[in-house]
Amino acid sequence: MEIHFKRASEIPADKLLDIWNASFEDYLVNMSMGLNLFIRRAAFEELDFEGSVVMYVDDEPAGLTMNGYRKYGEEWKVWNGGTGIVKSRRGQGLGRHLIEASLNTYRTRGVNTALLEVFVQNEPAVRLYKSCGYEEIERLRFMSCDEDLEASIFGSDDPGFRYKTGVPSEVGALDFYDHSGPWQTHWQCLKGGQSLILSNGLTPLGYALYRNDFDEAGKHVSVVVTNIGVHPDVENPEDVLKALLRYVMKPEEQGLKRHANHVRSTRPLLGSLLDQAGFTNTFELLHMKQDMHR
Repeated sequence: MEIHFKRASEIPADKLLDIWNASFEDYLVNMSMGLNLFIRRAAFEELDFEGSVVMYVDDEPAGLTMNGYRKYGEEWKVWNGGTGIVKSRRGQGLGRHLIEASLNTYRTRGVNTALLEVFVQNEPAVRLYKSCGYEEIERLRFMSCDEDLEASIFGSDDPGFRYKTGVPSEVGALDFYDHSGPWQTHWQCLKGGQSLILSNGLTPLGYALYRNDFDEAGKHVSVVVTNIGVHPDVENPEDVLKALLRYVMKPEEQGLKRHANHVRSTRPLLGSLLDQAGFTNTFELLHMKQDMHR
């Protein structure tokens, strides 16, 4: 069995898509997509074809890892945006070869921290990532509520709070913006989304990143919250979180589907408030990282 690797940039986009779809056949969730969506996803999530790896076995595509690279100050982070093995090649120990090829690429590019998410129930993958040096950071819940909410579920408005909506990059400029969260929660991935900054009139107290979706007739049908943060010095973080949720989730609006993605176990207050409001888990991921300079 002869194994070799190519950069994703060496492969035409339509062929690369075929390899992606074959690598995620019969996956835990449907990961297949058409070419337009594949290209949009690569742009939205800042996937880097030069730094992504495609594996070949005996000159036939056997799997791939799509990676995104991002710089925070002086630190480079990379995100594994999808690792899959072609169905006919699974169970042959090829996953380790693919992960190690990606890790070598990260080292060549001077990456400081490698990140990924994996379904909690995908125990073989979790064991493999841990054996390759990844450590668990936290659990991530994807939560939703299709039922109408009580108008007062997140409390009443505080007259001392001020709300400023804007574009996602405005949140990224806050001095207390949390860069430690999962890749897709950050403002760079929220193309076409909105930001909310909550203040007391002088000092920012918290923020939210979210996206409103509309149907063909322009009716507001859903809201997706991707990131919520509170200033670490705030004395009343629950009040700030409730105010952010009240503004973004619009509990007074009926017929609205509400979603909160990547709700972090290391920030338990948000998950608790959503549980109390009647949100339920859709699925759960493990957030994992590896320090590339150990």
